[in-house]
Amino acid sequence: MVANAVDQYDPAAPPIMILTASMGSGHTRAAEELARRLSGWTTVLVVDLLDVLPWRLGTALRDGYALMLRRAPWLHEGIFQVFFVSRTA
Repeated sequence: MVANAVDQYDPAAPPIMILTASMGSGHTRAAEELARRLSGWTTVLVVDLLDVLPWRLGTALRDGYALMLRRAPWLHEGIFQVFFVSRTA
C-alpha cells in the first residue's frame, strides 16, 4: 500500500492535510469548504485535532469551551483580548 501511494505521488499536486479543532461549527465548516475547493486539485484530508488527542482530552476541551461560552462569556472575551488583540495599534 505504501508503494502504491509513492507510485501515485504527484509532486505537482502534493496531498494537503487541513488541521482543525471542532470548538464550534465555524472551524469545521471553514475546513470542509477549504477541502471542497482544493479537492479538485489534489487529495485533501481534514483532521480534527480534538478527535486525535489522547485520554478524551478533545472531548473535555470541547465541552469546557461550550460551558465557558454558556456560563462565562466574559472569560472568553478576556482570553480573546489577551491573546488575539494587538496592543500596538
